[in-house]
Amino acid sequence: MPRRGRLHIDGGCYHVMGRGLERRYIFECDADKTDFLVRLEAGLAKTSIAGRGQGTLIS
Repeated sequence: MPRRGRLHIDGGCYHVMGRGLERRYIFECDADKTDFLVRLEAGLAKTSIAGRGQGTLIS
């Protein structure tokens, strides 16, 4: 059953994260990760959303 949408508050600060199913890797290689970050940056530039920082953690 899908989770209900979260409350959106104008000016709010949100933490965005992604994790693969069964703790599998999301990105096949560094090029995939770089492509994702480039697309994320482009998407943020088209909206009024401000990105404060980024980090990637590989376990």
